Amino acid sequence: MKKKKRNLSIFRIKKEKNFVVIDKCLINDFSISWKAKGILVYLLSKPNDWILIVNDIIKHSTDGRDGVYSGLKELETAGYIKRSLEKNENNRYIGYIYLVYEKPQKAKKK
Repeated sequence: MKKKKRNLSIFRIKKEKNFVVIDKCLINDFSISWKAKGILVYLLSKPNDWILIVNDIIKHSTDGRDGVYSGLKELETAGYIKRSLEKNENNRYIGYIYLVYEKPQKAKKK
């Protein structure tokens, strides 16, 4: 018996506003999970001056706190996110500064 060939049907819309353009390398990166890809696409959809607040990401997802934090950690490990502590004028830690990249950044050799 011959197997039926199955085709994928995709129904696209005309993009006039409210859309994001991303590099396909991210989508085809098999080293990160779909969860991490989803978080990264969400972050890349934000304006450059947007302030990343992890609780905001948690509120916009069904993955919960642990899922979001593990996705962010995965992106950091893969080089899509760089995170550093931010200090105020009194040299006290006040949060993190996040740098988000569309393509992973390789760690510099020491």
